[in-house]
Amino acid sequence: MVQLLVSKTMGNAMARAVHHFSNAPSSFKRKTQQMMEKEEKNTLDRTKQKREIAEYIISNGY
Repeated sequence: MVQLLVSKTMGNAMARAVHHFSNAPSSFKRKTQQMMEKEEKNTLDRTKQKREIAEYIISNGY
């Protein structure tokens, strides 16, 4: 019962957020999109860096 209540509350919050975002000015949407893309690039960069470190460690036999 509690989980259902939490799910319903979260669903309502998500619906409100989507509604507000849909009605937001285009400049806000553009800025939000840029922030999301930047975060995605940062995540990819960190993943690449971790892979390079792992390859270095493996290739040098540590």
